[in-house]
Amino acid sequence: MPIFVGIHKLPRGAKEKLVKDGWRKYRQSCRKMGLKPLGVVYSLKQRVAYCQTKANSVSQVQRAHKNMLIPLKGIIEVKAL
Repeated sequence: MPIFVGIHKLPRGAKEKLVKDGWRKYRQSCRKMGLKPLGVVYSLKQRVAYCQTKANSVSQVQRAHKNMLIPLKGIIEVKAL
């Protein structure tokens, strides 16, 4: 199954709680769809977050992000070593 990275721009003044709550909600969405959420990395200082998900397509990842706490700016397919 391919790996996709979701690119998020955090709102100004975002706190760690927003990222943790957003990740929890996203994991639930993925599991309901049969996707595998792998992890998230983020920087409050740079106001970015990147989530990794195993899915069959970009459209599946887009659907899993619907109504999430942190808006999705883009998705790219990546490979892991």
